[in-house]
This record gives sequence, structure tokens and C-alpha cells, in this order.
Amino acid sequence: MPLMDEFREEREKIKTAPAKQKWKYFRDYYLIYVVIACVVLAIIISVAHTVLTHKEDALYVCMVNFEPNGEAGKELTEAFTTRSGIDTKKEQISIESGLYISPDTGEDGAADPADAQQQAGGTQSSGTSSGGYSASDAMKYRYEDEQRLVALVFTQSIDLMITGEDVFDRFGKEEYFAPLSLVYGEDVLKRLEEEGRLKYEDGAPVGIYMDDVPGIRDNYRYNGEEGQRIVAGFLYGCKHPELAVDFLDFLEGK
Repeated sequence: MPLMDEFREEREKIKTAPAKQKWKYFRDYYLIYVVIACVVLAIIISVAHTVLTHKEDALYVCMVNFEPNGEAGKELTEAFTTRSGIDTKKEQISIESGLYISPDTGEDGAADPADAQQQAGGTQSSGTSSGGYSASDAMKYRYEDEQRLVALVFTQSIDLMITGEDVFDRFGKEEYFAPLSLVYGEDVLKRLEEEGRLKYEDGAPVGIYMDDVPGIRDNYRYNGEEGQRIVAGFLYGCKHPELAVDFLDFLEGK
């Protein structure tokens, strides 16, 4: 019997077959192809959505060891986005808080965050690990956050970092922060110096003290070590220095 005749005969049998047999036929011969087609279609839709909706960062600010006061952080971002005048269809302002980074480096006796996490999950629910990093700190400082921050710095994704002075000192020693002379003119630096707001590293101003700045005080809580002054610094590779400067002015209410 010719192949086409066999195919027609098989189709006729399926048309008149019980529903259970029809399902078995579909499952045996077609289901795998339908599943594969659905998976491929889902991937295509996901990739297309990502490409079509992706926005470049017009400014990326990392507020390390900060937590927003409810919706205040979101509202501040929206307010500065409006002020910046960027095309929100193509760009966005990213102000990331909630990264918890230890002021310790894990060197010279300081505990590594990963060790602290193990300690926190072990039998010693209080006290400190061998390097002095407490189990309670392990709940606050997260090793994954540190990895993420390092990755952002490595890819030059961050324009501006705002954090406590102890954390700032840690990354300042690793030369994360650009001299302020690359961003500000002499007149501005002189004014900041007279106000006692310059933070130095190896003799060069690399940070600006932001103590009791209304934009921070009214919208965020600092959850790092107590008694730390708040410092802002521009990262090496900062792609949007003018907008970063304007953001600091915005936080000060200017």
C-alpha cells in the first residue's frame, strides 16, 4: 500500500478512535514537539521583552548599609528622575540601597563574611567567630552583597557610593574612589574644605562628608556600625559625574 494511503487510513482510524486513544497517539507522536516549540517560543518572548524594555542607567548610586524609610527611597528616586530631565523611555536613575557590607576586609585577623555566615548557622548563636566577626553581624553583613558590589565596581557600573566612614575607608584603601579634583573645580573644593567636609586618602580629597543631609536623613536609615560619619565618593570610571554631582546637591536640598 502506498505511503500516503497508509497515512490517510491511519488518520481515519484516529478520527473515529476513543478520546483516550487519541490522547495516546498525540502523546506518542506530537507532544514532545509541542513542548519544545513552547519552550523555544517562551525563550524568544523573554529575550525580546528584555531587549525592548531594557533601560540604560543615567546614574547608578550605591547607598551601602542603608535602608529606605518605607516608600521614601522610591519617592526620592522618582523626584530626582523628574529633576534630571532624562528620557525615561530609554534611561533610568538607579539608587540601590540594602547592600550590607562589613568594614572588615577579612585580612590580618579580621573575619571573612563567609566564615561569619557559617558561624551564624552553627551552634554558637552568640559571641564571635575566630576573627572577631560576630554571628549577629553575619545576619547584617552578607557575603553575597559584597560579591555583588565588587562586580559592580569591576564593571564600572557605579557612579557614586554613599556609606559610613569605616566602610568608605576600607574601599578607599583599595583605591575605589577617584580624587574629587577630577569632578570639582578648585572653588568648590575650597568651599568644602572650609566647611570641613572633605575626606582625604593619601593626601588627596576623595570623599565628601554628608552628615545630617536632609535627603538622606529624611529618606533612609543607616544600619551600619553606630557613630559613623556618612561619606560620599565618586568611583573610578564614573560615567555620569555631572548627574552624580547634581544628585549630591539634590540630597542637600539645593
